[in-house]
Amino acid sequence: TDSPKIVAVWKQQRTQRALSQTMFHDVFEQRVLSKPYFDAKGLIIAEQGDQVVGFVHCGFGPNSDGSDIDMSRGIICILLTAADADKQKVCCGLIEQAEAYLVSRGSRRITTGTDFPYSPFYLGLYGGSNVPGIVSDNEAVIPVFENLGYSQLQKVLIMQRSLLNFRAVLDRQQTTVRRGYRIQHDQDPLPANWWEACTLGNTNRMLFRLIERKSGLVNGHISYWDMEPLARNWGIRAMGLFGISIEREARKLGLGTFLIGESLRHMQQQAINLVEAQVLEDNLPAVNLFEKMGFETIDTGRVLQKTIDG
Repeated sequence: TDSPKIVAVWKQQRTQRALSQTMFHDVFEQRVLSKPYFDAKGLIIAEQGDQVVGFVHCGFGPNSDGSDIDMSRGIICILLTAADADKQKVCCGLIEQAEAYLVSRGSRRITTGTDFPYSPFYLGLYGGSNVPGIVSDNEAVIPVFENLGYSQLQKVLIMQRSLLNFRAVLDRQQTTVRRGYRIQHDQDPLPANWWEACTLGNTNRMLFRLIERKSGLVNGHISYWDMEPLARNWGIRAMGLFGISIEREARKLGLGTFLIGESLRHMQQQAINLVEAQVLEDNLPAVNLFEKMGFETIDTGRVLQKTIDG
């Protein structure tokens, strides 16, 4: 009987860009409860009488090769309260219960969300192209975390680029790159590992590989996923960037600009309206690259962290 009550709390939240309004019991079942690593003890509810007044859900990220979960790092994935609840009191109690669960499983570091791949739940339901911690609409809860010993670990920039009238960068460097490299597109590629299958396996994905024409070697790749059902709120087709990589020896040659530009041009031809990327504020090369490609910061997320002594 808990799931309908949890969904009811979700639907009581005020309209937010980063929170899916398309939440029903079957969506919650498919996107959250069906994960193979789901542990019911990590989904904790607060009750007042027979009413659910809030819930917190916590879990874990993957190990280094994505073959299993790593319980040393706990993640508070989402924290919501009912509209008429004592928000501070309920949140404080739920956070304490979440910590107790995570510590009992071996966690020594706890974060409030973070960048992919540390997003075990709610991708497509909260945040955007990733689960960026506490977004600006929910910043009122930050003092509650701070009073319990949390401090800011990262600030995430949520950046979006409309593909209406998009034009790729065309200059002397890009002309040279285009002669030496080509892009290979894969629709719905196989997951890279078990973790990617668990978190993104039920989404439509695109993979673009950067291939050197002369050698045939792959010098980089960029990956996107279809941001459903969250993008349904916005009334557009949107793709989320969840991974980009350029081989170290090939960096600073304009390849990132070429790879992003060609992938955006392809998606524009597929009638996709918007692309979102999330970048750490202190990753200046990435921020500058996305700004060069016309991305604009439309929101921020704050990742808080607490280290458990002992």
